[in-house]
Amino acid sequence: MEKNNSEDDNYVKPPSFLQMVKTFTAEMSTYIANGAPNVTTEDYIDRLGTCESCEHFIEKHARCGQCGCLMQHKAKMKTADCPLNKWEKQILTDDQKETLEKEQKRREEARIKGIKKPVVTYTPEEMQKLKEENAKRQEDNNTDSSNKV
Repeated sequence: MEKNNSEDDNYVKPPSFLQMVKTFTAEMSTYIANGAPNVTTEDYIDRLGTCESCEHFIEKHARCGQCGCLMQHKAKMKTADCPLNKWEKQILTDDQKETLEKEQKRREEARIKGIKKPVVTYTPEEMQKLKEENAKRQEDNNTDSSNKV
């Protein structure tokens, strides 16, 4: 970390522009290749809090002084990690990977067919599962409302 006391006592020199572009490109490639998975809101808040309390955080631009990434974006990505190991990547479960792959396939098929907004289609098994979940939710709602009387 290089300080420049002539400007500000809290100044952190960011990486070079070329290094920031390389880091950004690598992070985004991994993120997109994995279906653009995001962390939970709680994990996002934890990650940002960790970054904001780090001595390498460039507050003026909300940027990491080590990798140069904009933390409001990087902290959302499950596939990203802190260059100082203050927080780690989150591994996708097989179910999450499968769901993301199905969604990517649906979007690609819609793009090929020229559909601007992909139509969500479900397999018969997925439809049955959705119906069961909906019936359970309705049953729970009915039970909850009858208990309140």
